[in-house]
Amino acid sequence: MGIMDSVYGVLDKVFGFLPIEDPSQMYLVVIVLAIIVGTFMTLIQHFMVDQQELKKIRKEVSSFQGKMLKAQRANDKKAMRKLQLQKPQIDQLNQQMMKQNFKPLYVTMVPAIIFYSWLRHTYSPMAAEAVVHLPFSLFDLPVLSYLHDGTIAANELGAIGWYIVFVSFVSNSIRKMLNMA
Repeated sequence: MGIMDSVYGVLDKVFGFLPIEDPSQMYLVVIVLAIIVGTFMTLIQHFMVDQQELKKIRKEVSSFQGKMLKAQRANDKKAMRKLQLQKPQIDQLNQQMMKQNFKPLYVTMVPAIIFYSWLRHTYSPMAAEAVVHLPFSLFDLPVLSYLHDGTIAANELGAIGWYIVFVSFVSNSIRKMLNMA
């Protein structure tokens, strides 16, 4: 028995209250797991990143981009030259913002990889089944059409697709509640 089997066993016990063996309940399992993971990752980001500093940086970068766009639209060469002098400072702020946003990644990466590996291990036989039926064909969109491999119909989402949609919803909702940058 390998180390991952032990980890999977622990995760099976922790999430044993979920109807994991029932494919018809997979949408519910995915929702609960998305809430848990989305909340965990958002809270880690909330506590590891200086939200006030990040908001300040975003505001300054957005203001610069707005001024630059206005000058470009007006074809105001003088204003554009003046703004170009601020560009190195704005680039430095962008770099600072990226560093702030990547800090939580280092803490959440290993647990996320283990958790997603467990999900794949647990759901591999059922992963190809549709979890959600959409009222439109998702893969008719030009950006997504190359992703459709024919495993499920174009108007359905499997467990992973539903998970991605729901964890994004949960994370964004929590970010709004916590007034995060």
